[in-house]
Amino acid sequence: MHNTVRIGGIALALCAGVGLAAAQNNPPSDQNQQPNGPPAAEQKPVPGPRLPTQPPGMEADNAKPTMLQPEHSATPDKIAEQIPGATRQTMPSTISADNAAQDKLPTTAMQLPLTSEQKSKIAASLAKASVAPIGTVQATVAQSLPAGVMMQEFPAETAAAVPEVARYKYVKLSDRVLIVDPPFWTVVGEITK
Repeated sequence: MHNTVRIGGIALALCAGVGLAAAQNNPPSDQNQQPNGPPAAEQKPVPGPRLPTQPPGMEADNAKPTMLQPEHSATPDKIAEQIPGATRQTMPSTISADNAAQDKLPTTAMQLPLTSEQKSKIAASLAKASVAPIGTVQATVAQSLPAGVMMQEFPAETAAAVPEVARYKYVKLSDRVLIVDPPFWTVVGEITK
């Protein structure tokens, strides 16, 4: 009984689908009659917006570029207002110098973003520390330190001034300080002197 009802429902649905498809493929019998509206001969054109016209002799000179006023220039903030969901960080690098600089940084450098003020606090604090600079190390941001390089804990005063560096270690070189993620030996920041 249930199977008969189910098969009957499926057959009815298939027939209805075939009927709808056939109805969509057949054009109306009267060529002048539109499906949902008056005959084509009775349709009137819909007036569009009126465009301003220039007086005779004042045609635009396309050979000369138009001067833009400062309020019309394309700044990242103005473009971000025009594009839904856009922010300064999602704008292309060709528009924002900040984004262009950030695009050149490796992703691991983003895990410890330090301001110039924080970098100067760290440099001043480490200058007071009694740790002697080691020789040269050929590692930059996003690279791993060579084996055998001694990493140092940040002094308590540095960790208090800049709490973001408390979980990291550093390597003091003669020309810069490398901030290192200790479990991976990866340089995540650099402070040049």
